[in-house]
Amino acid sequence: MKLLSFEEMITPKILTSLYSLTTLLGIVFAVIGLFTGFLKSSIILIIAVVFNRVFFEFIIVTFKNNEYLKDNNDYLKRIAEALEGCEKNHAGSINTREDIGVSPLSERSQDKQ
Repeated sequence: MKLLSFEEMITPKILTSLYSLTTLLGIVFAVIGLFTGFLKSSIILIIAVVFNRVFFEFIIVTFKNNEYLKDNNDYLKRIAEALEGCEKNHAGSINTREDIGVSPLSERSQDKQ
């Protein structure tokens, strides 16, 4: 069960619902304010709805970053495992630099002189 093992976060779902509710209420009260003559209050509520979006986006970005970091971690683990597999396959065949034709840096610099 994903819910009990914290593999899936429920907070983003709750935040999405809370955002929808607060936005809907803000718009409803702004429209009611327009019809009852409270123009300034309606404008303030519309501005509050915009800032409401920004506030919730900041919170959701932290959860999205967590997901991206988790995906990158999994990807890097697969790369590391693949590299370890390559090292194990080639460990017996190449033992020294001379086996692959690479001379040390000091010898290369002497060859150029």
